[in-house]
Amino acid sequence: MKTIIKCLVLLVSIILLNKMDANSQQSDLTHQDIFPGGINVDYGWGHFSVQDDFFSSEVYSGTMPYFRVGWSRNNNKRAFQLNFKYRSSDEIKSGTFSASVLNFSLNSNYLYPIGV
Repeated sequence: MKTIIKCLVLLVSIILLNKMDANSQQSDLTHQDIFPGGINVDYGWGHFSVQDDFFSSEVYSGTMPYFRVGWSRNNNKRAFQLNFKYRSSDEIKSGTFSASVLNFSLNSNYLYPIGV
């Protein structure tokens, strides 16, 4: 009975792998856009750590949320990106001391592919 079950599991596995392999193949080679375009939003929660020997040799660390909004526009073989990132936290601590941290950045990028 165990060998029959093993054979059935093996058969079902082979069938599923063949179906997945057939669906994962590249279907179209005529797509001309290299860079994605549009608006994107990222968010998350991560760990932040900083050490500044000017004030103290202690390491200040804690959790910090992350938020980013980006816009990109592509024009045949080049792209322009504009990103806004914001991170802020009052939970950055070292022992009995705490600090408020604000991290803000505005980036712009020009992307050109090589060899296309």
